Amino acid sequence: MSSSDSAAAFAAAIIGLVLYVVVAVICIIVMWRLYRKASKPGWAAIVPVYNYVVLLEIIGRPIWWILLTFIPIVNIYVALVVALDLAKSFGKSTAFGIGNFLVPFITYPILAFSKNARYGGPIAEGLDSFAPAPDRAMTPTQTNAEGQPLAPTMTEVSQQPATPTPTGQPAPLATPPEAPSEPNQPRPPQF
Repeated sequence: MSSSDSAAAFAAAIIGLVLYVVVAVICIIVMWRLYRKASKPGWAAIVPVYNYVVLLEIIGRPIWWILLTFIPIVNIYVALVVALDLAKSFGKSTAFGIGNFLVPFITYPILAFSKNARYGGPIAEGLDSFAPAPDRAMTPTQTNAEGQPLAPTMTEVSQQPATPTPTGQPAPLATPPEAPSEPNQPRPPQF
């Protein structure tokens, strides 16, 4: 091997190392910002294994799902469900979640730095299935001049969808159905 070949190989190795470090730093910044947006410690982005524990907490999945990532084929499904649930936890659609799975280098920075992506809490909390969490209502949150969410009014509170129970079924409404105004009218069905 000639000296010019050695110099070219060395230069290529240095360029590859620099590119690797730049990509790693960008990934750390994006995940740090994403964790901070979800009110989790940003430094968790740089701790191996613990960063996945925090990600599972953000979406509301049990911690033991880490074990599923070591099972071939199952780990692909788990990664897809985590990507879908992460998008839904930040108020995005299922299509955006598929983007999280296929092109995370594009969608994760959008979740981390976009003002339209707000963390709404763990979407999969309380679910006892391996299926992705259902979509959350995509109603935009009203904010004040500082960007802080406003407290909902009484009419907004009464219009919120019922929260799912651990079985995945919606909880019954707190208000009973209206009674018929005339005695011979049929009553509405109660579930």
